[in-house]
Amino acid sequence: KNFQFAGEYPSKLNDVEIKKLTAETHLIVGESDGLIPFQKTIKRAKELLPNLKSVTNFPEQAHGIEVSSDAIFRLQKILNS
Repeated sequence: KNFQFAGEYPSKLNDVEIKKLTAETHLIVGESDGLIPFQKTIKRAKELLPNLKSVTNFPEQAHGIEVSSDAIFRLQKILNS
């Protein structure tokens, strides 16, 4: 009831900002995310990210993929390659 979030939410980048990104990018998405449709995310990434290197999707993963052990393991594999 009296809780106030003190953090910052990530802001959505516009298309011009995304096209300017130069870092190698690996997209990890959850197919069961009810908040962010994974198909739209993949389509947008392929259209806009100049250095998109890989896309990994997890069929059973919902929103909150950043704490998924499968996603973390995949990220470790990417970083170690």
